[in-house]
Amino acid sequence: MTLTGGTAAASSVLLPISEAAPRLRLHPSALRSRIRRGVIQARRDNAGQFLVEVPANAQPAPEIAVPSPEDDLALEVAVLRRELEAARLALARAEGERDTTTAAVKIEAAKRVIAELRTMLSEARRSWRHVLLT
Repeated sequence: MTLTGGTAAASSVLLPISEAAPRLRLHPSALRSRIRRGVIQARRDNAGQFLVEVPANAQPAPEIAVPSPEDDLALEVAVLRRELEAARLALARAEGERDTTTAAVKIEAAKRVIAELRTMLSEARRSWRHVLLT
């Protein structure tokens, strides 16, 4: 409901609190408080509702997206998921390095066993040759 103010028809309009508050960049309860204290003048319409004189060119404040608790939780979940994925990748790398190290240790142990067996075989062949030649 918009009414043109009688005193300055072109420069102001009379609006209910619910419409005037955003144009004055106030919360409706703050506007009511200012009306009660006499800081802002208002009139009552026939239904008893306050009408506030607002400059005609006043535009409502752009709405600012206020994060809700669900947004905060969704952000926290996203952060935790990224951390979990990073931990999984680190674990996979560590397991791969462990497996590589374990395989290298086993290969070295197998090479030592092979070397020992070759030494033992060589000694066994020498002793048989010695037995056969003497």
